[in-house]
Amino acid sequence: MTLPGSYHAGFSTGINIGEAVNFTTKSWLQYGEKCQNIYRKSKEEIPVFPMDWLIIKNIEHLDTVKIDSESKKKLLVHFEAFLKLEKKARKNMEVTLTD
Repeated sequence: MTLPGSYHAGFSTGINIGEAVNFTTKSWLQYGEKCQNIYRKSKEEIPVFPMDWLIIKNIEHLDTVKIDSESKKKLLVHFEAFLKLEKKARKNMEVTLTD
């Protein structure tokens, strides 16, 4: 298991088959979000797991996701934070494009 913010790298010497299983625990979202914010601020092209995609997909299927009500509430809080950040970024882009 690779925890958010920890170093991970892979190396291939040629033709191979790789397999991974990805999962999270209830507490993972806050760590993942913290790391995602660090990656955004770095302005580097860092290949990372798309935390936003994870949140959006879970929200899209909220009625069928098998998590407890406390976790659903936390997911909604993270989604609202993501929306706020996305709207701010889009507004900044609009201002930049019109200047």
